[in-house]
Amino acid sequence: MVESGRWPRIASSLIPIAGVAAFLQLVGPGSVVGPVLVAALIMVPLSAVLIPTRSGTVSSAVMAVAAALPFITTDGVRVFTLQESLAVIALGTAATWILRTARGDTTASVIIRSLRLAASGMAFVSLFELIGPAYIERLGGSESQWIENWWQIVTLFVVVPASFVVASVVTWVTGNGNGRNQPLEFRDLDVYVTVMTIGALFGLTFDVARWFAFVIAALPFLFAAGAFRRLAEAKRTYNQTVRALAQIPEAAGHVHPGHALRVAALATSLAETMGLDHRSVEDVEWSAYLHDIGRISLNDPGVARIGYTDADIAEWGSVIAEEATLSTVAQIIRRQHEPYRRPGQQPDPDLPIASRIIKVASAYDELTAEQGHSPLEGLEQLHRGSVYDYDPEIVNALRALLERRNALGTSA
Repeated sequence: MVESGRWPRIASSLIPIAGVAAFLQLVGPGSVVGPVLVAALIMVPLSAVLIPTRSGTVSSAVMAVAAALPFITTDGVRVFTLQESLAVIALGTAATWILRTARGDTTASVIIRSLRLAASGMAFVSLFELIGPAYIERLGGSESQWIENWWQIVTLFVVVPASFVVASVVTWVTGNGNGRNQPLEFRDLDVYVTVMTIGALFGLTFDVARWFAFVIAALPFLFAAGAFRRLAEAKRTYNQTVRALAQIPEAAGHVHPGHALRVAALATSLAETMGLDHRSVEDVEWSAYLHDIGRISLNDPGVARIGYTDADIAEWGSVIAEEATLSTVAQIIRRQHEPYRRPGQQPDPDLPIASRIIKVASAYDELTAEQGHSPLEGLEQLHRGSVYDYDPEIVNALRALLERRNALGTSA
């Protein structure tokens, strides 16, 4: 995982040097240096255009340049050879590094985004040249022309997902899947495909429209980017609503102040530590916020008179959370009170891991924040309960998390 420090900064500074060196190696006598420089410089402003994705990460518009390169022609002749396309990606990566460093991006972010751009961009143009017929000289004749154009489009939609996989793998290896630099997920492919398709549209129309092709490609891009931003805004509003609902049991005096926020933060960290994908981490976070929402039913005098159990509270909470987009959350809340295993029985394989994580996180917060135990004392209590109540794998993950945070320095 890329972290801050001296060596990451040194490694980061090597990126522009390597990019310029690769550019000088790739361009040679007969190369169209002018168009290569223009294409590389266009990558700089596009790298600053960020589009929110479904998973909560952002995707840059810079890959539109890579997608355009195999399609750009003038008078029916391709402008960029494979070697020149690779030179564009190399120099563009160096130029975007300068922009990101100048605006104060973290070293980790600069390294990861630069490597992701270089790897996925070069993979795209190389695979396109390998698989597609873009390198075939135009044979003349409407039928041959139609076949070549048709096959180029087919190749585009084969190579785009392949370059997406490369980008995701690079981000995973360098960022370890955590935080803002987590790998692009399959559900983010729609943004990636949109950017790449718009780049290809520019390349296809350049021979006829020249630089007016920017306008032709910009219009669908603006509409698409606006739609993705509205989706991200709706998601932020939804998150704020969920966080507001989490405050209701506290306002009613049924749980300790800040309990839901602390449990959500800890449960989310545990889910990330255990390697859950982004969607599962999000489900854990929302479920943790709402795991005590059923306690507002305790305001009903009849409930206190009849009596209730933890199972009842969990069931009431799941009913309140029963909404189309929260169906998974409702199931997690419904089963979060259940023990890891019952005496004489094996662990229930159908018990959601999110429910088990929330049970551990909630118990730890009650022990430390509410009952006054030290982190080590609270952890030991959970270890003693891991025979039946708590999943020992999650308790061990909690210990590892606390050790990384240096939270276990105080002995019991």
